[in-house]
Amino acid sequence: KLGLLYISIHTFLSYFKAGWVKLMQKDWQTGRALPYFLIRSLQPSAQGLGKMLFTSPLLSRFICWLVVFFELSILVLLFFPAGAFLYCGVALIFHYFNYLVFGLNRFFWAWLAAWPAVIYATQLLIS
Repeated sequence: KLGLLYISIHTFLSYFKAGWVKLMQKDWQTGRALPYFLIRSLQPSAQGLGKMLFTSPLLSRFICWLVVFFELSILVLLFFPAGAFLYCGVALIFHYFNYLVFGLNRFFWAWLAAWPAVIYATQLLIS
């Protein structure tokens, strides 16, 4: 039980810290960060998506803020633990998209492996 709680605490902190760092960076606030990341990808489709986002700054800004919101919103699970399954589903989609765009297959599996611990910890909050 302690091991699962340890993993869930680190998962919460990792998401929140990533969101907080992005929130403080001007490139994420303005929507410029994501196109820069995508253009530097080794995946040709990601490079094309990055170029498209450069030509659509409103869409780019929206997606950047969506990522920041998603990462910071993990703290909501501390107050509404019943949402853990929904958040897990969104995280699955988010990390799968990262895998497709950036080729980060280990990234996808590592985060997916952490979610059972988060669900377990949130279920402890309910009971």
